[in-house]
Amino acid sequence: RLDSKQKITNKEKAQIINELRREMNVPLFVLLDIAEMSSSSYYDACQREYEVDDQKVISEIKVIRNKFKDYNSLNQAVKEYISYYNNYRIKQKLGGMSPVEYRINSSQKIA
Repeated sequence: RLDSKQKITNKEKAQIINELRREMNVPLFVLLDIAEMSSSSYYDACQREYEVDDQKVISEIKVIRNKFKDYNSLNQAVKEYISYYNNYRIKQKLGGMSPVEYRINSSQKIA
């Protein structure tokens, strides 16, 4: 994952995704989940012309390549992130609860 303090544009994310798709044969939806990017944002970024820092994109690709040597390690990282995202990540919009806690709490109020 990218450092949460580091900002990367959608165009840069799209470039990294395209490179990883070619080199590692990873499904698009997996990379979009990791990049926290919607498919519409991805396709929009691919269509627009932006000026980007190619060295920054290249360095991000290298970081991801070094971290995930194969599809299985990337797939495991995605599963772990999805588990974290659904079960442990606290959102202020959800009253300081994780998405799962919020759903359970909401369903108990209805019942």
